[in-house]
Order: sequence, then C-alpha cells, then structure tokens
Amino acid sequence: MPSNAQVKLLRVLQEKQVRRLGETRMFTPDFRLICATNSHLEALMADGKFREDLYFRINTVVLDIPPLRERREDIPVLAQLFLQRYAEKYEREAVRYHASVLQRLMKHVWRGNVRELEHVVEHAVIVATGREIQLRHLPETFRAGAAVDDTSPLCTLEDVERAAIVRTLTYTRGNKRAAADILGVYRPTLYAKMRKYGLMAAQEEATPA
Repeated sequence: MPSNAQVKLLRVLQEKQVRRLGETRMFTPDFRLICATNSHLEALMADGKFREDLYFRINTVVLDIPPLRERREDIPVLAQLFLQRYAEKYEREAVRYHASVLQRLMKHVWRGNVRELEHVVEHAVIVATGREIQLRHLPETFRAGAAVDDTSPLCTLEDVERAAIVRTLTYTRGNKRAAADILGVYRPTLYAKMRKYGLMAAQEEATPA
C-alpha cells in the first residue's frame, strides 16, 4: 500500500469520518475493516515501508491462513465447492469426480494456491462431456506436471526446470508468450524446453518456433 494511502486509511480509522469525492461535507461511515496480505508487515515496518501506527490500528484479530499445500484436508471440500459453482454456471447437471481425479488433486503442490485449484476445476467442467470428470479432463499442463512434494529430499535441476515450466503454463492458462515473460526466456527457448520435457502438444511439434 502506498504511503499516502496508509495516511488516509489511518486518518479514517482515527477520526471515523470520510469525505466523498466531489463533496465538502464529512460523514461517519458504518463499516468493518478486513485486511489481507501475503507480505510480512513486521519486516515492512522495519524497512520503513509500512506505518507502525497503522499496523497497531489494524492488528486487532489476526488469522493466519496457511497455503493450500499445507492444509490438504481442505482440497476435497474446495474442489466440490468449485465443482458445484461451475456446474451451475455452465448448466451441467449431476457432475462428479472420478476417484483418480481427487487423488491427483490431493497430491499436487498447488503453488498457485486456491486460485489454481479453482482454474483446474473450471477447466474440467468445461471440457467434460459426460457426468464424470476424469483425469483426461484436467488441463494438459496440470496432467503433465509431476506432483512434486516440497519435502522430497533430492531432485535434478531438470526436474525443477520442468516443474517451473508446468506451473507457469498452468498459471497463464497455456499462454506461452506470458509464460516466457514470467520465466524470463525467449519464446523459442521455451518451445525448445517444452519439446525437451514432452510438454509440447503434437500439433505444435510441427509448428516452427
């Protein structure tokens, strides 16, 4: 949050009054403030990037929500929630998961957290033609990626590189231009590495890089 925005928010919390854009009259709003961050605010305060007075104003009740890979018991619940949501959105009836799909979801690292899971489920609902979502309905980049566990003791640099490409392609929904930008490589280099690791679709093999 920019420093000037921090000052304005602190003033609202202290004075309990705001002024709408284009108006001169102050009024007292009725609201509850909920803040969310993936940054370490104490470290930001030490660096002078976050105001201490604002921190102590908003630090009333703190809920620490761990990443999805650290609370795997939530994966089936969230997967079912997203399944119902997108089945309704795309007018699909009585859609369910094959057991192998739930097993695969449970083993995934989920570096993209809940949003990645939601994208995977939405994709599956869209492409599935029957009433059961199977492994082949999951995104290709998701299926191609190994379920790498952060606690695995050993892995090669090629394993790490392949997993990074798979995760990035999943995040960009298969957009190779965006994936190359995120990975910091040229698109021909990305294509070459995708061919090397067997990630290039058959029809793309015949397309010049």
